[in-house]
Amino acid sequence: NLQKPWLKLLSKINDAKESYHEKRRKLKKAKQAKKIIDSNIDATEEEKTEAQTSVNAYTKESANLRSKYEQLINEMKDLRPPYENSMKRVLDRTHEFERERLSKFKQLFNAFYNAINIQNDPYIIEMSTAFQNAIAAHDIEAGIQWWNKHYGSDTNTSWPEFEELCDNSI
Repeated sequence: NLQKPWLKLLSKINDAKESYHEKRRKLKKAKQAKKIIDSNIDATEEEKTEAQTSVNAYTKESANLRSKYEQLINEMKDLRPPYENSMKRVLDRTHEFERERLSKFKQLFNAFYNAINIQNDPYIIEMSTAFQNAIAAHDIEAGIQWWNKHYGSDTNTSWPEFEELCDNSI
């Protein structure tokens, strides 16, 4: 449930970014067309006016889309701390569940080990001892820390930032 609004906002940011970049491309093309028309001595006043109107329209639309894009980025920046806190609480509950699960597994194995009679078969004794040593050596906290380092709250995150359109991508 925590992910849905966040993913929706991220989708809006990506859409706003694409719209803004597309409008910037069109603005650059309109400016180039205006420059060509202005330098053409055979161009009529109507063509020059039309080119200027096109540049003005794309400039205004581009500014509006930039504002919307920046607003969504700022909204995400404002929502980030509560989102991270909520996700941390979910992760903490998951870690607590994992601690309990592994602890109960160790208790259950020890109860089974103590309940069965394995003294007659040396192969079962060897296997059981190796398994018991492996269970005893398993550090629950180290396992959780490893998971956090590779997949959890200790991993580096990448948050959307405002990206201006590069000239070479136009």
